Amino acid sequence: MKSKFLMFILLSFLSKSIRAQTYFALTPVLGIGTSFSKIKSDDSFSAKNNFASVFTRYGFLLNFHKNKIGLSSGITLSRSLNVNFSYKHNIFSNSIYVFAVPILLSYDSKEFNLFYIKNNRPYMEDEEENVKSNFFLMSFKLRPFAGINIDFVDRMSEDTVINKGYDYTETLQYSILNNNGLSSIFGFTVQFLQKGKERLALNFYFNQGLTKYLSANYTYTENNNTQTTSVVSKGSYISIGLSYPINIWDLEKRKVIKGKF
Repeated sequence: MKSKFLMFILLSFLSKSIRAQTYFALTPVLGIGTSFSKIKSDDSFSAKNNFASVFTRYGFLLNFHKNKIGLSSGITLSRSLNVNFSYKHNIFSNSIYVFAVPILLSYDSKEFNLFYIKNNRPYMEDEEENVKSNFFLMSFKLRPFAGINIDFVDRMSEDTVINKGYDYTETLQYSILNNNGLSSIFGFTVQFLQKGKERLALNFYFNQGLTKYLSANYTYTENNNTQTTSVVSKGSYISIGLSYPINIWDLEKRKVIKGKF
């Protein structure tokens, strides 16, 4: 009986702590990125990666925050799955849409305040109000994050492209290896603040694919000399973007409102 009573007191304390420091936010995200793939070829084959491909990435995240710890999940859409390489002035590129479900864990750093602006108006009688009228021109906090993406790859018809010139022939065959898999994602967010409230944020992402999704087998024949290479994409990319959190349930405010009635 005594242990049950102690458990009840502990749960009551934890629930009050959670209610006072917990909130949910819906965060639209929009950004651009560039993807890269891996080339496997003979040493004499001079094919190289081409980073000219740029894609857009958009979606939304549902964020849960408790103290400085955050847990986020949602859905994003991008054309980040790409085999992109060049050889002898020819550029080959093919991209596919990827629906991703990210699961991210984040941590809020301390708040950084820059460029203190002091109010030049006459001194107020209320010292607290006078202090509130002063502000920082820029306030933000760094939020590193890491997690995984559950990837769902849009279907693509496997096809073969054959180009013939005067003294050469090149063949490019695309193949789908997997339609779903995983990737690791990490980066950091610069979360800008206005009077302590979260506003616009700048996000930096690095996504490392863990599953092979798309491959391209390339053959180049010139004067009876044949060279081959294969390009494999795991959906890896780097990206930069913007986001804006929209609070949908702030338990601290909810508690204050209840206390007024």
